[in-house]
This record gives sequence, C-alpha cells and structure tokens, in this order.
Amino acid sequence: MAMEKENEKPLEDTETRLEKLELKILEQEHRIIPAFLNLFKKWDNKKERIAAVRAIAFVLFSSGTATAVGITITAVMGVIIANRANEILDRQNALIDDQNTFTENQTFLEESTRRSALTFELSSILDKIDEELDLQEVENPELITAPNRQLSSRLNGRIIALSNSLKPYKYLDENGELTRPLSPERGQLLISIVNSYLFTDYMQSKMNFSYADLEGIDLFKQNASYVNLSQMNLNHANLKKGNFYGARFVSTNLAWADLENSLMRYANLSYANLKKANLEGCDFEGAYLPNAEMFAGAKMDSIELRLNTVLDPLWLDKFFALPNAPKNYKREDFSITQDRERDYSFFPSIPTVLDTITRVVYRIRNEKKPSTAERLNIDNPGLYYVPPQE
Repeated sequence: MAMEKENEKPLEDTETRLEKLELKILEQEHRIIPAFLNLFKKWDNKKERIAAVRAIAFVLFSSGTATAVGITITAVMGVIIANRANEILDRQNALIDDQNTFTENQTFLEESTRRSALTFELSSILDKIDEELDLQEVENPELITAPNRQLSSRLNGRIIALSNSLKPYKYLDENGELTRPLSPERGQLLISIVNSYLFTDYMQSKMNFSYADLEGIDLFKQNASYVNLSQMNLNHANLKKGNFYGARFVSTNLAWADLENSLMRYANLSYANLKKANLEGCDFEGAYLPNAEMFAGAKMDSIELRLNTVLDPLWLDKFFALPNAPKNYKREDFSITQDRERDYSFFPSIPTVLDTITRVVYRIRNEKKPSTAERLNIDNPGLYYVPPQE
C-alpha cells in the first residue's frame, strides 16, 4: 500500500510539471496572431486563458510594440486632429464667404442709396417739365398731344445730364437676391418723357436709357429713334408700331416683347434676347443682326430683311433653317456677300465693350420688293422720322 502511494506521487508531479510547462509555452507565445488564436482555443480553461492573456499583454505592451502602438495612436490622433482642423477651416472659410457676400451686398445697397438720392433731382426736373408744358398748353391748347414738343435748352441740358447720372446698380429683389445692374430711375425718366411727347432729335442723340428696368412697359406707337436702349429689361413690353430707327439694343432683354409693325431700321441688336418676341411686320432694313440663332422662337411673319450686316457667311442658311422662319420669303430671295473690312465700333464683339477692331462682315441683300415699310407709313402717317442720308 505504501509502495502504491510512493509511485502515485511522482506521477502527479509529472502532470503538474507538464501543465506548468504548457502554461509557460502559452505565455511565451509572442507572435500576435498565434497569441490571439491560443486565447480563443484555450478560453474554456481558466489557467490557459490567463496564460494566453498574459502573452497577448506582453505582445501589446512590450517596449517595441508599445512604441509602435504609440506611434500609430499618435498618427491616428494627428489625422483626426488635422481633419477636425480642416472642418473648422472650411466653416471659417464659409463664414468669410458669407461675410464677403454681406459686405458686397452692403456696398451695393450703399451705392443704390447714394444713387437713389438722384431721385430728388428727377422729381425736380419732372416738376419743371410740368411747369413748362402747362405754360405752353395755356398759350396753345393744341400742343397737348403734339409730337416732339420743345423744352428750354437749360431744362434739356438737365434732363440729358440726369439720364447719364442715373447709373445702373444692383439691388435686392423680393427673394433677397441681388439683381443684375439696372436703373429703375432711368425707366421712370423715359416713361415721363415719352408720355409727355418730348422726344426731339437732339435729346434722343444725347440721352442714355441703357440698363433701364421697363419690364411690361407700354410704349405703343412711340418714337425712340437713335436712343441708347442697351442692357434694358423690356421683357413682355408692348412696343407695337414703335420707331426705333438707329436705336441701340446691345444685350437688351426683349423676350416676349411685342414689336409688331415696328421700325427697326439700322438698329443694333448685338446680343439682344428676342426669345418668343413678336416681330411680325418689323422692318429690319440695315439692322445689325450678328447671328441667325437670335431669332429662334420669335414670330416673324412679314418680317423685312435687307442690307443687314451680319458676321456669319452662312447666316441666311441658318435663318431659313429655323422652324419659325418667315413664310413670306424663301432662301433664294436673298443674297449674301462679303463687305469690305471696316472699323466697326458700332458692332461690339462682347456686350459691355464697344471695340474698334477691324472685322470681316457680310451684307444681306433682299432681291424681293419690300412692302412692310410702305404699310407702316400708311398706317401711321408722319410717325417715322427718317434722317437725311449722307
């Protein structure tokens, strides 16, 4: 019995030693992946799990690993901090942009306030116009509706100076957005002069109504020959049977405008917007019509084209290829020839600059007898002023 007990004790010591040896082996596994695998495999045995955890702890927190982990954590934190700094910088830039926009708007509003102060001068001039016209009508009641009524030279000078002083500016619309540069005051001045039958040759050649805001205005049967109407907003305006001989419509918005039976001879329509405009019966003799695409969508029955200046040798082909091309003409009714190279300050290459470069242009000739001009003069005798030819 004693012998069996003596033999059993060494056996237990061997198993214990083997267990301790396995635990040491587990603790000495310093490869990261096998260490984690040992942890999962030995999870059920508490002693082996502790040994595997110790091995993982040694791998993670040894001097070399700790340094690498520290560097990694530092790099990650640097990336996070840099990203955060970028976000803050983006927000700061956005705030700066908002501030710049606010400052710009404030500048435009201050400018509009300064220029709107000229409305006092406008009111004073309109009062003077009323006074002079009232005196004329008292002396001769027939002058009430007479065209081209005359004013004193002093008052004419004030009107011309004011039309050039009422410069366009941006202002906030009902949505709080800045509009394109416009001058509502010039529009008001133009309406007052037109309705008072005050246009004279001298005034028309000197006054400036560019950038006036006249959307939806009724200028039926009015005389505006040689007037600068560039950059104006004439969207949906009624311009029927008007006289626009030699007028400037550079970059003017004429979308949906009604120009039926109007005289547009020698007008400059560079960059004009004629979308959906009613051009039926318009006389465009000698007008500058740089490209045919400007007529897309417009009504053009009985339109008159002759001696027009264009920039494209294929202008006629493109014009008659439009779905809305006039029915009173055919392509073979016209010819196009290259004109001599000239200095065309009248024909700008960009809307806001009147250049003086030499440019090759083309002339459109109409071989068919025109008729619209004759019909216009019969319908409105004496309305159209045609200056003497040089």
